[in-house]
Amino acid sequence: MSLLTRLRGAAFALLLVTTALVGSTLLLPPAILIPLGFKKLYAKYASVIAWWWFSCAAAAIEVIGGVRYEIAGDVPDDEKVLVICNHHCRLDWLYLWPLVMRHGRCGALHVTLKDSLRSAPFFGWAMQAFGFAFVSRKDREGDLDVIQSSLAGRTPLWALLFPEGTDLSDSNVAKSQKHGATLKPPIKWSQVLVPRAAGFAAAVEAMGSPVIYDLTIAYDNDGRPDEPSMLAGRFPRRVIVHIDRITRPPRDAKKWLFERWARKEERLAAGLEGEPSASSNALVHVLCGAFIAALACYALGVDWRVRRAFYATSALWVGVGKVGGLDAFLLSGGHRRQQ
Repeated sequence: MSLLTRLRGAAFALLLVTTALVGSTLLLPPAILIPLGFKKLYAKYASVIAWWWFSCAAAAIEVIGGVRYEIAGDVPDDEKVLVICNHHCRLDWLYLWPLVMRHGRCGALHVTLKDSLRSAPFFGWAMQAFGFAFVSRKDREGDLDVIQSSLAGRTPLWALLFPEGTDLSDSNVAKSQKHGATLKPPIKWSQVLVPRAAGFAAAVEAMGSPVIYDLTIAYDNDGRPDEPSMLAGRFPRRVIVHIDRITRPPRDAKKWLFERWARKEERLAAGLEGEPSASSNALVHVLCGAFIAALACYALGVDWRVRRAFYATSALWVGVGKVGGLDAFLLSGGHRRQQ
C-alpha cells in the first residue's frame, strides 16, 4: 500500500471525526429548546448542522477518496421522499450521501440505523439530534413505532431505508437463500437479500403516501467496501446508482417489494452502468469543513475554557444517552423507548 493511499485514508478519517466532534458539540446546548416547547425550532437548527456535516463528508468521499459516481434512471427532484435501496455493504448509507448532496437535501436526510450506533461518540450523538430512527431488531412493534414516530410530520424529508435489514455478507446471503427456499414460489437470489416489508409499510404510512425513490447501488471495487479499507485509504473506484421514481405507493407492500427486488437481482447480475456525475461544489464543501474543523481543534488546544466546555458537553451527551437519547425527546407523540 502506497504512502499516498494511507495519507488519503488518514485525511478522510480526520475530517470525518473532527467535523462530527464540532457538530455534536454545537447540537447539545440548544437542545434546551425542546422541553421549553420549541421542538420545531430546534429541529430546524439541527437540520442546518446536518446540511453542513453531511455535505462536507459527502464531498470528502469524492475529493479525498477519489470516488467517481455514475447515475442512471430518473432524476430526483422532490421534497418529501422515501428512499429504498439494496444493502450491499455496511457503508451504503455513507456512499449515498454524495447523491443526496447533489440535490441539496443533506439537511433533510433521515436514516434508520441499528440501535447500537446511538451511543457512538460524536457520530451517534449527532444522529440523535437529527431525529434518526434507531431500531433494536428485537422488538418488532417497538421498532415500527420508532420508525413511524421519527418520520411523522417532517417536511422536507429524504428518508433512507434498507428493507433487507442487513448487508450482503456471505452468511447473510446463505440465511436469505434458506428463507427464500421456504417461500412460494422459492427464491434464490445472490445479488440481494429477501426484503422485509413491515418497516417499509410503516414508513409509507407515517409519511402519508410519499414519492418513492427505488435505488440500486453497486460498486467497482475489490471486495465489498468496509470501514478498515476506507480508513486505509482504499475507496471504491466507482459507485453506480440506478434510480426509479415511483409516485404511487403500493397497496400490497410485500408483493411490490419482492417485485422490485427481483428487478434489482437482474440488474446487478447483468452489471449496473450509469452516466458520469460530478459534483460542482465538492471542493468548496471540503475546504469549508476543513477550515471549521481546524479552527475548532486549534481552540481546543489553546483555550482551557473551550476544552472545559467540550468535556462538559461530551459528559452531558453520555448522560442523555442513559435516559433514552435525545432522539427520544424529539419523536412525535412523546414516544420514548424503554432502556
